[in-house]
Amino acid sequence: INVTNKLLIENLKVLREGLKFQLPEPPPPEVDLFPPYNIRTYPLDEARAEPGVEVDIPGDNITAYTDGTLAGCYIRIDSATNDAIPLNEFNPIRYPAKFEKFYLETTAQSGKYLRLHIGREAGAEAAVQITAIAAKPAFYTLKSDKDDHFTGALTTGNKEDVNLVGLLGNKVIITNIAIQADQNLDLYLMFWRKDTFENSDLDVDTFIGAVQLDLSTFGHQVGGAGQYYMSLERVD
Repeated sequence: INVTNKLLIENLKVLREGLKFQLPEPPPPEVDLFPPYNIRTYPLDEARAEPGVEVDIPGDNITAYTDGTLAGCYIRIDSATNDAIPLNEFNPIRYPAKFEKFYLETTAQSGKYLRLHIGREAGAEAAVQITAIAAKPAFYTLKSDKDDHFTGALTTGNKEDVNLVGLLGNKVIITNIAIQADQNLDLYLMFWRKDTFENSDLDVDTFIGAVQLDLSTFGHQVGGAGQYYMSLERVD
């Protein structure tokens, strides 16, 4: 009985003083060695060939801007063998997981630059917004003088080769074509992705498209003065 009483007394002392124990200290917070985002500017005077140059910057989203064109610029995430992501079709690029690096492939565009915003973590939800610049209307005139360029009247197979400054670039969107002529012929306006017009230069891959300007069917005579007019307001 005495032993039992002593045990009860000891238990009461323990309960009175409370249980004393020490919790383990929490681990120190991880030190982030990288900023929340990075801005990198790449001159486009020289091309970066496939698969591109390696960029060792981690992140989860990439937003691109250029004063040239994004066509022909690609990103490969994490590996040079991964599929190329065209920046002119996917911008910004939001990656579901964090990448450690990427590969940048670009075309050569003299005097132009490419700027990348490389975000991390919550950056995918707060990606940089690019404000589109409204297109400015411009008018280009192609004039053909049959006395200078052709012998006699315009006939089947005649052609006129002219470079229109401002059209040699993919930033131009043609929305309307108007033609005025002194003959109501069925003409074709053809576009090529070249700045010279030698036969050897006009490959199939440089042909952009053609627009039919059929004055004989859709043309209107202007004031009965032997002039014919036609406007094509929807150009694909």
